[in-house]
Amino acid sequence: MANIEALKKSRKNERAAFTKASELIALEDVDICELEAELNVFKGKVDRLEHTHSNILELLPEKDYDAEFEIVEDFQDKAIRIETNARRIINGQRNLIVPETLSSVSDILFDPPSTNKYNAFEERLIAEFSDSENKQIRKILSEFQLDKKLTPKIKQVCHNTVHYIETTGPPIHGKSRRLCPKIYEAVKQEYQFMLEQGICRHVVVKSSGNIRPLGDYRKLNAVTAPDRFPIPHIQDFSHALHNKIIFSKTDIVRLFSYSGTPRRHKENCSGETFGLFEFLFLNFGLSWSSADLSEIYD
Repeated sequence: MANIEALKKSRKNERAAFTKASELIALEDVDICELEAELNVFKGKVDRLEHTHSNILELLPEKDYDAEFEIVEDFQDKAIRIETNARRIINGQRNLIVPETLSSVSDILFDPPSTNKYNAFEERLIAEFSDSENKQIRKILSEFQLDKKLTPKIKQVCHNTVHYIETTGPPIHGKSRRLCPKIYEAVKQEYQFMLEQGICRHVVVKSSGNIRPLGDYRKLNAVTAPDRFPIPHIQDFSHALHNKIIFSKTDIVRLFSYSGTPRRHKENCSGETFGLFEFLFLNFGLSWSSADLSEIYD
């Protein structure tokens, strides 16, 4: 009986030794060069990602990045997304953001912030792309002033699109509404800005200069004849963005202010409370305004 137990123990030790030897043999069969090559490839991916990271940060203002920028590193997509508080988004997918990666003017568009704290970003970006083969890039950057809410005062529009308000029945009138003090001051500043830009004007000039917007056009929209100008299909729009890596809304900032209204329709958009105003350009809240914007794009 003792011999049987000793034999079982001996065979168990032999199996353990054989298993350990097999594992060592399997490990020796692994190509060490392949492991080193895969490790080098991985290190190269990390280095490229960090290099792209540093190149993008060089274009940004020298300040506390942790406070102003949200940096997300995705090793699966090899992409870096930097999103500022002004909603500027820069996407770098494998390629660095350098002049050679820009194939056309439509590749370089920016969403201008409402303040001038990113003015240094504009200057450094213009310098970065000054040597690009496509000189239109620098021209476009120099035309847009990113430290303002709008481009310089609108003098004339470069298209023939106007917003007609064909109505039926008697004139529509809506009662003006009171505003809380906080919104009241914000509305006053906005109307003062629109007056300076030439977007609206006083119908009756008041000595006090107090202003207040009127945006409730529901009664007017109910009696307005529809405009059936076709709106682009969403798939056609997304197709135009194929292979683009930088996106922005600079070219559509206050686009409503570039669509005029005929003289005989201006009185339909007038507003009153402590000042009577009429809008010289398309105003928010009017029905079928999307058709006018589609016509401007075309």
